[in-house]
Amino acid sequence: MMLLLRDFILILVPAIIVLIMVYLMLRYFLKENARQFEFLKDEQELQRLKMAVEKKMASDKTVMTYKLQAYV
Repeated sequence: MMLLLRDFILILVPAIIVLIMVYLMLRYFLKENARQFEFLKDEQELQRLKMAVEKKMASDKTVMTYKLQAYV
């Protein structure tokens, strides 16, 4: 009986430790992945805003050119 209990503990304790380590690693990697995804979303938003500003500047430049041509 004592041998059976000892074998059970020798198998169960490392198995629990491994499961805890796997859980912690998955939690870390999923958090890191979510953080990178947020960074990508922020980067895409920044690109979208840059494009909007460039388009607005180009249209303002065109309007200014037309106004200058109207004065000449």
